[in-house]
Amino acid sequence: MEDVVATVAAISGLDVETVKKKIADKKQEAAGMLSDHGAAYMVAKEPGVSLFQRDERLHIANIVPGIKDIEIVGKIVRLSTRNFETDKAKGSVTSVILGDETGTIRLSLWNDEQDKLSAREGDVIRVRGYTKEGLYGNELRLGKFGTITKSSERIDVRMARSYERTAIAELSEHRFAEVRACVV
Repeated sequence: MEDVVATVAAISGLDVETVKKKIADKKQEAAGMLSDHGAAYMVAKEPGVSLFQRDERLHIANIVPGIKDIEIVGKIVRLSTRNFETDKAKGSVTSVILGDETGTIRLSLWNDEQDKLSAREGDVIRVRGYTKEGLYGNELRLGKFGTITKSSERIDVRMARSYERTAIAELSEHRFAEVRACVV
């Protein structure tokens, strides 16, 4: 982590202590949902610094919304497709849950994008696209120029944490829990 802090400091012109404080502030803003490296990427993004090279693999835990050109490698943990029909459109969407050693992320493939996926659960794929904030957290999208290719890398997946069901009255700040409630 010290090398990342030094890189951000050197390229941005900020001193090391300022960079460390900014990283701590980003982590606090995210209520514990950001790793040190993820927070560093966000700090680096402010002055326009790029912290990773194209030949270096970006881990899923370090993905933040708003990355316009991203390439990740992940193992397909789960695939599900659903059809939909609204007043304006009709089609289908495939949700691909990708995982690596640091966590999982959802890749959404809409209609014709589904043709780019020729893999199944358990396969490792390389995806190039962009990120956005989705309904269930960070989400990966292909967009117009996105690609999906099979990869020969070996990946051990760490599944996202599971949550214990808790009463609303027992919730506290920075605690992750499942809540069952009625929306009124």
